Amino acid sequence: KVMRIVLLQEALCFAWCVWFLIRGGILRDQWLDPFWLIAYAVGVGILVLNEVRTLGAHRWTNDGGEMSFSEQLLDSVNYPNHAWASELWGPIGTRFHALHHLFPRLPYHNLGKAHRRLTEGLPADSIYHQTSAESLFSEIAALWRRSRTAQRGDVIAAEPAESNRAVPST
Repeated sequence: KVMRIVLLQEALCFAWCVWFLIRGGILRDQWLDPFWLIAYAVGVGILVLNEVRTLGAHRWTNDGGEMSFSEQLLDSVNYPNHAWASELWGPIGTRFHALHHLFPRLPYHNLGKAHRRLTEGLPADSIYHQTSAESLFSEIAALWRRSRTAQRGDVIAAEPAESNRAVPST
């Protein structure tokens, strides 16, 4: 049933695009208004940025089974460094995604202060410290390496930043 709805949406979107090209361009002796090309490029750029942000919000280490709370927390990522850059790609608290999993009702404008307080107050061996990553690009590169390793069928080796990461058993 869901697949039928998806196929119907795809067919209707395709029909709308064909109608848009015929009615909006060909019938007016103009192939396509440049405004729509720019709007399309901006839309694609926003969608790509959102997909990259989504990839960086988690480490994607689950094998499909149920995860404990600790495993969920360790799978989420905080980006406390490079505040000016990470605020551009991760506004509204996305840069503190692991903290959001820990305290989902905490307002996004308080996440930075809460993160600083937690990192200062928690003991050095707290698993919360293991949720921080250096940068979005380093985490996506690590995800890429894990994905390539998994595709080859090799045993997935821990990343250097994750080598001291121990997941408590449930």
